[in-house]
Amino acid sequence: MLTVRYRTRKLTRIFSNGVPRNNVVGRKTICDAWNFNYKQLWNPKTTVRLRQGTQLQHTQSISGLGQPIWAVAVTKNSVKKWLDVTWNDGSQTSYPYVWLRDNCQCPACFHPSTISRLVPMRDLDPEIQPKDAVVGEDWNLTITWPDGHQTTCTSEWLRERSFNETAREKRLEVFGQLHKHWGAEMQDNIPTFDYDKITSSDDANPHFLDWLTHMDWFGLALMRNAPTETTGHLRKIAEKICFPRKTNYGEYFQVESKTNPSNTAYTNRNLEYHSDLCNYLHVPGVQFLHCLKNTSTGGRNRFVDATNAAKIMENEYPEYYKLLCEQTRLHRYRN
Repeated sequence: MLTVRYRTRKLTRIFSNGVPRNNVVGRKTICDAWNFNYKQLWNPKTTVRLRQGTQLQHTQSISGLGQPIWAVAVTKNSVKKWLDVTWNDGSQTSYPYVWLRDNCQCPACFHPSTISRLVPMRDLDPEIQPKDAVVGEDWNLTITWPDGHQTTCTSEWLRERSFNETAREKRLEVFGQLHKHWGAEMQDNIPTFDYDKITSSDDANPHFLDWLTHMDWFGLALMRNAPTETTGHLRKIAEKICFPRKTNYGEYFQVESKTNPSNTAYTNRNLEYHSDLCNYLHVPGVQFLHCLKNTSTGGRNRFVDATNAAKIMENEYPEYYKLLCEQTRLHRYRN
């Protein structure tokens, strides 16, 4: 079984592990942050195709509407300094002038292979207003700026970048980190996946993306049926999403009961809830625990959503919460 824990660097999501070490043998690695090797994945929930080195391509509007949507008219609002775009379903969305100029996708303003802006900020006029804006027969919006430069936006591109609340929420589902806090209800309900399905070489592997999505949501996942050999398998899954990070324990290291332990984790004592390596300047983002063998009783893992616990403390014991947030304490790690 493989257990993966995820933490953001700002400690907005911390998961602790308490393990009574009774001859529990396992391997462990810590990774610096998410570095997804998507290549090409298909997410059936959001119908978004992700390709390495290219922009996101959507088969339907990110607004979530099932019917085709296209622009039919555009008007300038010089007071609020934005364009009002009217769509074939009767809805209307607005786009600031300066945002449209800053996000021009023409080859002179945007590099297609590096997916980067080419116009420096110093050349951007925050008070810019378009000379003209029209929706053509192809439903594309063409904007002409005072210097004669033209920006062309497809209906799909504009719709996906709508500023309304519904579209913003949809974008967060695709691009954002919608952390879902949890408590005791997670008991026996930890998101669980199959090792072989996750490590499949299929470029359009829905199981792999589903695993990453749940990791982003809950920060915790189990992977069943992982091989019990000690070489290669943990590295295989870790390097599939990020770069292993070397700590004072190494990149990969054994966690087992030892005669003269340098850390409580190497004893058969029960471990209280804690966060690993929080003394580091750059706190690790992902931790992998590969459980190989247990020759005696005990050895259970316990996890807690510490951010959820902090929220509960803030609401129920605000004075203690304030004390923990504001009181400075000196800690030293000796190992």
